[in-house]
Order: sequence, then structure tokens, then C-alpha cells
Amino acid sequence: MQHELKSWPEYFELLAEGKKPFEIRRNDRDFHAGDTLLLREWDPETEQYSGREIEAEVILVLGQDDFTPIMYWWNPEYVVMSILVKEQHVEVPEEDAIPENFLSEPDEDLDE
Repeated sequence: MQHELKSWPEYFELLAEGKKPFEIRRNDRDFHAGDTLLLREWDPETEQYSGREIEAEVILVLGQDDFTPIMYWWNPEYVVMSILVKEQHVEVPEEDAIPENFLSEPDEDLDE
């Protein structure tokens, strides 16, 4: 099953850099190993998606029953998911795109 989730910029960047191979989420979607997460970068200040997306496979899901009794403070509504990034999709806003002629041959008039 695929789950589309918002990811705030600071956490999305850690995922994109490979520094955060997990997600902690409320288990309101009944997450399971083998599920796919479509993590979409969401800016809470502008309340808009950036266009950047990461697709990841859920490898392992740990809930309260999986933790030792020492972790009595763990909220039973949440799970920790070990994830493996499969694909990254980055859309560059048009105003930030490199012009098509950027790498073309220079005009001969400029060589003088």
C-alpha cells in the first residue's frame, strides 16, 4: 500500500541526504513492512508543497509492544518505521531553472 505523507523541510533534507533512515509517525494508516511512503516536502509557513518528493519502502515497523518495558513513556499511537529510499523526485521551479542556451556555444561577437 502507498501512503502519501507531508514532510517538513528540515526532516525532508535529512532524508534526502541519507542521514535519516526512519520515520516516526502516528499509526493512523496501519503501516506495514512492504508499504511505500511518498514523502512530499511541505513548508508549514507557506502551506505549500515544494515539488520535492522521496519514495521509500517500509522495511520494519516498531510499535509500543516491540519496545522493552523500560520505554513506558512511548505513546502507543505512534510507530517507528525503518525505511529505504527508492527514488527522489526534485522539480526545479521554472524561475530557478537554467536557461536552455546556458551551455551553448558563445556568440562569435563576444570573442573580440
